Amino acid sequence: MEKANRIFALAVGLMLLSGVAHANKADDDIRITGTYSDLYWNDEGGDLLGTEVRIVCGHDHYQGTIQIAEGGITDLGVFDVVLPDTGKIVFDVPLARYAGRFVGKIKQNRLVGTLTFKSRPGDPMELSLPKKRSYWDN
Repeated sequence: MEKANRIFALAVGLMLLSGVAHANKADDDIRITGTYSDLYWNDEGGDLLGTEVRIVCGHDHYQGTIQIAEGGITDLGVFDVVLPDTGKIVFDVPLARYAGRFVGKIKQNRLVGTLTFKSRPGDPMELSLPKKRSYWDN
């Protein structure tokens, strides 16, 4: 009987350890899809400010949209997301006024990185956008 109890205890222990390993793996898996936004309406100035990026899963790659507001609204820019083996997220912004390249990553539920503009490479925009509902969903 004692041998059966030890085998049972060992089996329970192994199941618990495998559950912990599985939970840790899930924590390491980063889901990049979603909306990352700091867009807000400025009541004082009466205008829209901020940036919103949405990343979705396409047929065989990720795609996204970006909208940048500096007092007025812009059209959406649609882009393909590149995921190099470095763990970074890279995409080219196709908006005429804001054309450039974003390089960053998902960190603590935020899209964090740098948008370098073609027209002013010495004046990049640092972004740290929380993952949340779209401004337009409110």
